[in-house]
Amino acid sequence: DFFERDRRMIPSLLGEDFDAGITGKDLVVASGIQGLRTIAELPFSRASDKPTRWVLAALADVRTMTRVRVGCELPGLAAMLLPSIPGFPEYDIIRIEGSEETAIKDGICDAVLVVTESGDSLDANGLRIVEGGDNLLLSYPEIVAVGLLSAAKELLHTELSTALEAAVVAESHVLITFDILQQDLEDIVLPSAVSP
Repeated sequence: DFFERDRRMIPSLLGEDFDAGITGKDLVVASGIQGLRTIAELPFSRASDKPTRWVLAALADVRTMTRVRVGCELPGLAAMLLPSIPGFPEYDIIRIEGSEETAIKDGICDAVLVVTESGDSLDANGLRIVEGGDNLLLSYPEIVAVGLLSAAKELLHTELSTALEAAVVAESHVLITFDILQQDLEDIVLPSAVSP
C-alpha cells in the first residue's frame, strides 16, 4: 500500500505505521531517529539531478556580530549544522515556517539556514552565503526503511527501489527507435551511440 504524507513526517512514521518511505536525507538527519537505513538514493529534484544543499545566508556580514539570530524551518537541524562553521559567533535559532529568504528583510532574523538547489531564490532576495556556511549538508531524496523487515517485504522493497532508480536514471538518457533491416544492422554507425 502507498500513502502520501508530508515529507517531514516520514521518519517519525516508520516502524509504527509504515515500513519505508521516500524523503530527503536532510529530513532523516533532522529527525534524529535512529535505526533507519537507506535502501536507495534517488538523485532527482525539480530542476536537476544535483543534491539540494543546506547553506547559511545573509544580507550582510553577520560574522562581525556578537550574537546572530538564525532563522530556520528545522531548528533541530540548525543546532546540528551551525557548530560546524568555524569561527561563527554565538547565535540564537528562530523557527521560521516557509519564506525563510524574506525573513531577514522582515526583521525576524539576521541570517537564514535554508535548503537550496540552484541558489536562485537566494540571489532573488539579495542574500549571499556566509563564509564557511556553504554545503553544510547535501541531500537527495532517498528510500528509507526500518531496520528489520521480513524476507518478503525486503524483496518488495528491493524491487520497488530498483524500479524507481531505473526511472530516475532513464531521465538522463534518450531512446531512439527506428526500423532497420536485420542484415544492415552491423554496417550502421550511429552518432547517437557516442553522443545522443
